[in-house]
Amino acid sequence: MTIGLGNYVGAIAYNPRDGLIGLSSPKASGMVVTLDEASGELRSSRRLADAAGIAPARHGFAVGTYSGTFNARHHNVAFDQHIQRLTGQTKSAL
Repeated sequence: MTIGLGNYVGAIAYNPRDGLIGLSSPKASGMVVTLDEASGELRSSRRLADAAGIAPARHGFAVGTYSGTFNARHHNVAFDQHIQRLTGQTKSAL
């Protein structure tokens, strides 16, 4: 697994709902890895070119890439390792 990650982890995330740890790496060919929180066992791994940030999703993880893909949808922006879910409503200060 470390070779697939290019001996580098660009981002790490925790999904407490599913009990999972997610890792992403843009190195080598790009890879996303999911581990079981309790046992550390590999749950899944997949190649994803330019894998950058990873964040907990409703189930599993959402992953962004330097080339503009986020959660399997392409956008006209690039994503890096810093993904944060925003929730709630903003209140006007006026």
